[in-house]
Amino acid sequence: MEKLNRLQSGIEGLDALLKGGLVSGASYIIQGRPGSGKTILANQLGFHHARNGGRVLVATLLAESHDRLFQFLSTLSFFDASRVGAEIQFVSAFDTLENEGLDEVVKLLRREISRQRATVMVVDGLLNARSKADSPIDTKKFISELQGHAAFAGCTVLFLTSSRLDDGSPEHTMVDGVIEMGEELFGTRSVRRIQLRKTRGSGALTGLHECEINDDGLVVYPRLESLYGRPSAPDSADLTRIASGIGSLDGILGGGLHSSSVTLVMGPSGIGKTTLGLKFLSESTADAPGLHFGFYESPQRLRLKRPIPGHRYPGDGRQWRTDHRLAAHYRRSAGRAGCAIAAPGRGKGHQAPVHRQLERHDPRLQQPGADHRFLQRTDERTACQGRHGVCHVGDA
Repeated sequence: MEKLNRLQSGIEGLDALLKGGLVSGASYIIQGRPGSGKTILANQLGFHHARNGGRVLVATLLAESHDRLFQFLSTLSFFDASRVGAEIQFVSAFDTLENEGLDEVVKLLRREISRQRATVMVVDGLLNARSKADSPIDTKKFISELQGHAAFAGCTVLFLTSSRLDDGSPEHTMVDGVIEMGEELFGTRSVRRIQLRKTRGSGALTGLHECEINDDGLVVYPRLESLYGRPSAPDSADLTRIASGIGSLDGILGGGLHSSSVTLVMGPSGIGKTTLGLKFLSESTADAPGLHFGFYESPQRLRLKRPIPGHRYPGDGRQWRTDHRLAAHYRRSAGRAGCAIAAPGRGKGHQAPVHRQLERHDPRLQQPGADHRFLQRTDERTACQGRHGVCHVGDA
């Protein structure tokens, strides 16, 4: 089976949506409201193409001056002023369009493609060209004539338009692909999105995908379920168990968690979900590394909030001592719950105040910098019983 030649955009995530990049020699419409990122996408692609040895022609049908465009593009890291006028040529066809019409614009762009030996051409302002056409047939003719000459020269064409064209519009029927960009409000938060509405003769990750514009330009984030819609490796029937980091929990689970399984830990704030996750990660090794992914907390804040007892972090010159702080946490929690501590080996009726029971269990808890081995003694667990149930102190 013959594979199509691809032109990589250099835009993170976009080439993944396009299954390798734009089809070389094809024509695309990039549409979206003003400010959606069309010009940034096209110029980011153009500068990337120029850095890799290509030649780019940017033709504007807008009244905006190129100096103003360069002013805004200069704030983005991909912009390289030294390439403007060399590998990348900017041509204004606005006056030609206004005074002489579409036919003369086609002739101008044909000459420039040949003169510049362009392998990528960006036509910014397709809406203006459409407004100058006397009929839909004239619009089709304009696109067709540019496509024909560009394809013969091996030039990929991007048409930019600020109007949202319908699927049955003359422009859509003529081009090989349509990329739509937009922005949507969720409450007070704005989210940029990109969609491949048409990709002729090429596979693509369809649907809506989020994107953003930062100092490096446009970044696209393909939806995970579409990017990894198929397993990257065959499934295994291996029923190996993975230790959770909590011995008593492993006993309940029959030896630990199943390898390659997914486990959801649910509960209200403060119940111990993060601690359980960190205990699980403490079982990681160099051969089987672990990963913590958090939405809000940085690694530094996570270390301060709930460090793993006795675990030495990379770059940290000391071990965390958390037994004294956790013991105080259990005192406060048990007190609020109206609980008392039942010592191991005694009946339920034998109860003592929380702090006295903890102190009797290990008097070193009263000393600053207490030894962390208390929390590692899985054979000396205690249970707190109260109206809110049972909480285990020890290998927690």
